[in-house]
Amino acid sequence: MKPLVDLMIVRVKQSRAIHTDDTPVPVQSPGEKQCRKGRIGCYLGDDANQYSVYDDTPNRSRDGPARWLRDDRGYLQADAYGGYNGNFAHGGLTEVASWARAPTRGVGPSQVLRCAGFGRQAGGTHARTHR
Repeated sequence: MKPLVDLMIVRVKQSRAIHTDDTPVPVQSPGEKQCRKGRIGCYLGDDANQYSVYDDTPNRSRDGPARWLRDDRGYLQADAYGGYNGNFAHGGLTEVASWARAPTRGVGPSQVLRCAGFGRQAGGTHARTHR
């Protein structure tokens, strides 16, 4: 399975535009009475690379996005989470309008996605990255 997931990661990173978002997930730790909060980040490729890969991180620090997007070039569509800012600062990635901001500017989500190269994303292939 790892060779397939690795190939999917390569294809997503070849995208002219990548969409990303993350969500909190409960994570059980051995010996702990309560779950801690981890994160699952999703990275979606564009129309030419219709794959979705997931990366799990132990918290919401910048380390996860910084590591995953470290050498990427092109466009990144992300929400307003400040953890992505470091990826824009090095000049390799260009920020695309976020889901949260687009409706306030009179632009619908489908227009933002088409503009960024995500016209047919619904039928893509998905995989979770493993460390």
